[in-house]
Amino acid sequence: MQFWGGVSLCSLAWLSGWRQSPGRLCETLLPGLRLLRGARTGSHSANMKATLHSATPPPPTVRIIHSGHACNVEEERHTERVYTIREGETLELTCLVTGHPRPQIRWTKTAGSVSDRFQDSSVFNETLSIAKIQRTQGGRYYCKAENGLGSPAIKSIRVDVYYLDDPVVTVHQSIGEAKEQFYYERTVFLRCVANSNPPVRYSWHRGREVLTQGSDKGVEIYEPFFTQDPLLSTSIFQQLNVLVWSELQGETKILKLKNLRPQDYANYSCIASVRNVCGIPDRSVIFRLTNKTASPSIKLLVEDPIVVNPGQTVSLVCITTGGEPPPILTWVSTNDTLPQRSMVNGGTLTLPAISSDEAGVYSCVASNNVGNPAKKSTNIVVRALKKGRFWITPDPYHNDDNIQIGREVKISCQVEATPPEELTFSWLKNGRALRSSERMVITQTDPDISPGTTNLDIIDLKFTDFGTYTCVAALKGGGIPEISIDVNISSTTDGVSGVG
Repeated sequence: MQFWGGVSLCSLAWLSGWRQSPGRLCETLLPGLRLLRGARTGSHSANMKATLHSATPPPPTVRIIHSGHACNVEEERHTERVYTIREGETLELTCLVTGHPRPQIRWTKTAGSVSDRFQDSSVFNETLSIAKIQRTQGGRYYCKAENGLGSPAIKSIRVDVYYLDDPVVTVHQSIGEAKEQFYYERTVFLRCVANSNPPVRYSWHRGREVLTQGSDKGVEIYEPFFTQDPLLSTSIFQQLNVLVWSELQGETKILKLKNLRPQDYANYSCIASVRNVCGIPDRSVIFRLTNKTASPSIKLLVEDPIVVNPGQTVSLVCITTGGEPPPILTWVSTNDTLPQRSMVNGGTLTLPAISSDEAGVYSCVASNNVGNPAKKSTNIVVRALKKGRFWITPDPYHNDDNIQIGREVKISCQVEATPPEELTFSWLKNGRALRSSERMVITQTDPDISPGTTNLDIIDLKFTDFGTYTCVAALKGGGIPEISIDVNISSTTDGVSGVG
């Protein structure tokens, strides 16, 4: 007996001499199946006929259930559900489906976008599991079920990842002159910013005192705003004339200390809170403002540029010359990431066995969250010689150009050199050094027009000029193997050759 969707299927056959009650043949019939009883027994005619009316299976259905560490799940809201989870927890969503044949399940993060499908084994599983979910993994997730019958069934759920980073306080000051009274007013701005979801709430403390708008005439508190708001270009940021602030995104709160007073030199605390949603605790940072607070300054104890040979160990030393609190030194390279083998010890960056790929600009950056970071850079140049080539004028490889006695022949030699200003050329004939003369003129072209190129002009070619000419390229600093290019000038057109 066969089964379809949990209902027994009867196999019908033609019978001869059958006397049993047809009701006992199938105890369970499908909808639309009619059993016809035969009137005669013992005959060879059919005793039973069945007609099966078509029964269309229902299309697949799908629903999403959740488990794991959800903070909150808002049920159907505008045709979608919102699943809130704390960053670092495990997301687990299960897609329950019905239908026959059994539908195939696929999870996507967008509405069927091939480029955004998951690249792990959970693509076609009922359960989607993401361990230690990150904020970038939030978004709308779709479960799609299809079995080829009717339209696919699709359900979605939006995953909202909650997090709160440690707040950061940066300090800037502006000095305004009051000419009539001949004194300077020093105003300090303390800015607190923290990345979060949901939006963060800030509070300021000076020592144990809670600072609010109006609690101190010498203090102004600006309400939170988003740092990418274009309106800010004509407000606070224009007052401070500080562009580096735009590098930090998210809501921020600024504390303005007008015309610094002795009591303003104190410990300031910024407390960031998301009101304990998902069990996320408040985070805080303390900044000590003193009369010595100052932005950082640094000095590089290296030349610029630094020219080295490949395989050489390079050490770059950076020291602080000012700043309170003491600045933190970091190193960055042209690609924003340091070579894998590099080592940093305080302000010293060491590059062991440097290669040409590691050449570039290296910068020391000092930051103490006061004013703008200080930055000093140097360029590391790694010597190299490569890709030597030559050409002859007239070109003996063309049928209409031949090397003939009495004509002028020019041999040109070119290489790629780093640094180009250290490149030198020399010429040999049959292994012996050549010097420039009236009939054999050696020139080096303008590096701006054809960098790394030298020419040998042979005026009024003679039979004695036939032979092997060698162009030798080298770097003044040494340590790099020379490049030699051999050119054979013979009495036959096809006797010209070059070897790098």
